[in-house]
Amino acid sequence: MAVFISICTQKGGTGKTTLTMHMATYFHAVEKKNVIVLDADFPQHSFFNERALEITKLRQDTELLADLQKQGRAPYDVRKVSMTDAPAMLDSLADQPDTLVFLDMPGTINIAGYDQVVKRLDYVILPMEADKLTFAAGMMTLDAFSKIGRTKGKPLKSYLLWNKYKSSERQAIYESIESMAAQRGDLTILETRIKDSVIWKNNRSTLFPHPEIKRLIYEINQKFALN
Repeated sequence: MAVFISICTQKGGTGKTTLTMHMATYFHAVEKKNVIVLDADFPQHSFFNERALEITKLRQDTELLADLQKQGRAPYDVRKVSMTDAPAMLDSLADQPDTLVFLDMPGTINIAGYDQVVKRLDYVILPMEADKLTFAAGMMTLDAFSKIGRTKGKPLKSYLLWNKYKSSERQAIYESIESMAAQRGDLTILETRIKDSVIWKNNRSTLFPHPEIKRLIYEINQKFALN
């Protein structure tokens, strides 16, 4: 069976697409898992466009193409879809064995088809920063998801991921947000913290994995029982 995962929240600029790209590429290239990405983040479709740009570069750079060929695998599938079409596409992928399907979704839930996508998800990862607005947006997202009916026996599992983590930030802020999150009972806090650094955006790729994401991948494998 396929596993459906989305890194999502209603607040923009939290690094949803960047994190999705790093995770999908590492799972495919290093973990050798079957990966499919559905880019439903209208209107920018940054993920799909990044793949198209990288394929263009491959055709112009023989050394880059040689590096990709060393992986011994064709690039994973990236599909540009609308939220209204995404539910049917997920249903068509549900029986694919040992496949991770990542959904890059819009920042607003007031879009036709959004609820039908959410009810099909297995895992949601909320990227979190140390500010009240990001926390409020994340909790509003979970509250909205909790009102969407689920298939019996298929609960939605939600995780908080510290992204753009700043060690210089007052730790009391992180502790306060984690304390509030823990009170919900429907949210697990991941131990991995993604440091605030330009390396994440500068090194994101739909073709080549970045080793710094390894720790998060290891934890996801354990928490999601993907091994």
